[in-house]
Amino acid sequence: MPGVEDMQIELGWDSGDGTGDTAAPVRYVQPGTPSPANGRIVSVRIWLLVRSEQPEGTYTDNNTYQYASRTGTAATSLSASGAADAAYAPADHYRRLLVSRTFYIRNVMGAN
Repeated sequence: MPGVEDMQIELGWDSGDGTGDTAAPVRYVQPGTPSPANGRIVSVRIWLLVRSEQPEGTYTDNNTYQYASRTGTAATSLSASGAADAAYAPADHYRRLLVSRTFYIRNVMGAN
């Protein structure tokens, strides 16, 4: 999709430990993280970092974007070696918007 510079996904995990049948996540994990024997995925959190298609010569993006697992030392490129968990500090002339949304998985409510 034009303009989407980065997409991150985390899964909301409910331990199913009997602390309530709210199907509310007790923690968020990266896809591919081994699941414990008990519990279930009850939500999905998605982040999109959207970038303008054309740079603006008079604008400089001095923001540092920290989201999902991107919380480590800031990198200036999303594709640099070791940048998978790095915050993002582009320092370029593109405007960006970071949006996130959490979706609760309806079919797990009250189910064990």
